[in-house]
Amino acid sequence: AVKAGKVPLAEAALTRIFEKNDSNDSGQLNTREFENAATEVRAQLQELSDLRRKHDKGGDGSLSFAEFRSLAEDLSSKKGLAEPSKDDLQQVFDKYDANSSGSMNQKELASALVELDEVIATPASQAARRQRPQRRLSGGFSNT
Repeated sequence: AVKAGKVPLAEAALTRIFEKNDSNDSGQLNTREFENAATEVRAQLQELSDLRRKHDKGGDGSLSFAEFRSLAEDLSSKKGLAEPSKDDLQQVFDKYDANSSGSMNQKELASALVELDEVIATPASQAARRQRPQRRLSGGFSNT
């Protein structure tokens, strides 16, 4: 069980951290590699927790699609990349909203963030978004 306020890291994220820190590709982490991986895990857990709290406007521990989209825009901005399309975000959201509740709980969010990071960083997606003209709606909001 996940304690309130804690966000688990998805298995894919842990695998990526393991592989990144297994510097000699031995399939095992020595003491130095393990310490580096543990530091990275702690940092990512803190970042996930901070992001969830920042974007959980309802304060219920889960994110609606609008809150998830706000989180994705924040991540894109921090990485200096274009924002993912609403369609891309909706696909990720729907895929990980396992119980179709219309919101993501902490575990669903942790899994979705791994894929969201890939959607944000995909060069083809970035090029397409840069080429797509941005139309402005009244109130200064972009419709992409």
